[in-house]
Amino acid sequence: MMKRLLFIPILAWSAAMLMAQEKPRRAVYNELAGAAGIIGANFDSRFSANSPLGYRLGLAFNAGRTSDKSEGGACVYQGPAAVFEAYGLIGGTNHSLELGVGMMHGIFKRDYERDATPPLGMSSDPPEIWKYGYYGFANVGYRYQPAVGFFLRAGVNPTFVPETHYGISRFLVYPYLGLGFAF
Repeated sequence: MMKRLLFIPILAWSAAMLMAQEKPRRAVYNELAGAAGIIGANFDSRFSANSPLGYRLGLAFNAGRTSDKSEGGACVYQGPAAVFEAYGLIGGTNHSLELGVGMMHGIFKRDYERDATPPLGMSSDPPEIWKYGYYGFANVGYRYQPAVGFFLRAGVNPTFVPETHYGISRFLVYPYLGLGFAF
């Protein structure tokens, strides 16, 4: 009888300690379009086990085309980028509305289109120049994230490009789709 009386509190204490060590929900996923540009690989985590707040870190390949009205004529830019976002979730445990803000930072190569005239004083084959670029974005989307298993994100990223290295200082809205694994 005494052993049972000691066993029950020890079992309850052990269960409480295991629950206290519960890990936050995490996921790894690929993202098409959106803040990633073309495609990106992301790690996503909540700040704590029961928190609706979280973050994501990602590596992406971004590319685009400037308009003919840009300072240097029409061009195509492309390059690697890093994506950082903080978000909050509203809704149920597995199905949520996701609202967030973030930044994309990248190094981009500028190539002139064949029919575009390069800036005055440049040859038709300009040297390869890599430049830093960035933009801020918001996130509004749907998230399906079970404790373990298939992970889905879909929504839109309203994006503001404040710099003019590539003649794209403007507001854009990109849709996105993220698929991966939650753990």
